[in-house]
Amino acid sequence: MIINSIKSKIILALCSLIGLLLLQSYLFNYSQTFLLKLQKLQHNALIQSEAVNNLENDIISLQGHAVSFIDNANENTITKFNFYSNKANLDLKQLKENTLNDTPEYKNSLIRLGEYLNNYQDTFDQVVVNRQKREHLYTTQFKQPIDDLQVKISDLEESSNNDNKVIFNDVLLTISNLKHAIISYLYKPNFDEAQNVKQNLNHLHKKLTSNSVIDESYSNKTVSLKQAYNQLVLLTRNYTFSVNVVLTGTENELLYLTNEIKNIEKMN
Repeated sequence: MIINSIKSKIILALCSLIGLLLLQSYLFNYSQTFLLKLQKLQHNALIQSEAVNNLENDIISLQGHAVSFIDNANENTITKFNFYSNKANLDLKQLKENTLNDTPEYKNSLIRLGEYLNNYQDTFDQVVVNRQKREHLYTTQFKQPIDDLQVKISDLEESSNNDNKVIFNDVLLTISNLKHAIISYLYKPNFDEAQNVKQNLNHLHKKLTSNSVIDESYSNKTVSLKQAYNQLVLLTRNYTFSVNVVLTGTENELLYLTNEIKNIEKMN
């Protein structure tokens, strides 16, 4: 009886020990799994935070190069704009792939940001095209014809008598004013600059048609210039609308959505 009692106690002790070991093993595995999940969450949060910061910086750089192009257009600025546009889209892709936030609000913000990034790229591309059209129109239908007219009037001035020199010099002065007005309008496309070009064109046309010493054929030059001016005004309206309304409006939305995504990520 005593022996059986001892055996029972030993078995009970062994069972308790085994149970304790199993419990410890379970708790250890659970803690390891929990720790791995926690580390994964922390790593994911770090990646998302870095992606949001990169996205914000890239969008700011993107907007900076858009403004730089408007102020001083060149191929290098276009290349940099496209570089940061691609980077911003890659940052957004990373956010979508790694996010653990499946709320409709967050998903909608990511989708909208992608749409605005695409719209911003399309609008910038249109701004580039419109600017190139304006510059081409200026070169072919303004600069070259005006330069040719200036040379011809200068030749007439040199070969004329003193009385007529005053007339030709007055025309040359108006041509010079017109050239400066057109260049100003190219880089400052506003109403006042447009009116300045129009007034100088009218002055030039009047001077070419009101003097008998100037051949009537020269007045045809100003008719062509006026037609080119009307085309330039239309192109400029499209250009300024893209810059002042569409591009600026999209910039504001990009910054707003980026900040919204950043705030949501901070709360996770």
